[in-house]
Parts: sequence; C-alpha cells; structure tokens
Amino acid sequence: MAMSSSNKRSNLLEEYSRKKRSEVLLVHTQDDVVLVYKGVSSSLLKATALDLSDSVLDEENTTIKHIDRVRAPYNPSNTEYISQEMSWDDFLKLAQESSLDCA
Repeated sequence: MAMSSSNKRSNLLEEYSRKKRSEVLLVHTQDDVVLVYKGVSSSLLKATALDLSDSVLDEENTTIKHIDRVRAPYNPSNTEYISQEMSWDDFLKLAQESSLDCA
C-alpha cells in the first residue's frame, strides 16, 4: 500500500482499522479527538466533511498526542480500553506487527 506523505498517517490509521474491525482508534491531537473505525475517520469535537476522501487529520499541522485502542462498538459511557495513551511510534510498531506497510 503506497501512501503519499500528505495523508500517510490518516491512511495508516484507517487501514489498521479496516483490518482490526473489533477495534476503534481514538486519536488525540492538540485540539481534537478523531475516532477511526472500519476505515472511516470522524472528528468527535469538530465538524467532519461529508466527503470521506477529505482527511480529518491535517497532516501538516496536527500533532498526534496519543492513541487509545478501544473495543468495538464504541460506547462513550462504557469504554473498554485495549490500550491507552499509545505513542505514534508504538502505533507504528503495532501496525508493522499487523503486516501493514508503514514505509
């Protein structure tokens, strides 16, 4: 899977979520929380574009603080965490272990 640098992180998060359908990713940035599930990203704090090809994460200006892995389906009132506060580097290792192309 080849990815352009402008949407590499979003594509990797979405590809992981397509492969791991029993998980939801909660991606915490400096000003948003993005939910990624079954290959689709949606902001929990901001409006999300109707066009699913528009990236929710601004690749140029967004810092990923951490990622939480949650059991699907996501229920905010009863969240079952698989892991919390995973760094981007740790997520890359997990994606590689899941046979995803992280290059």
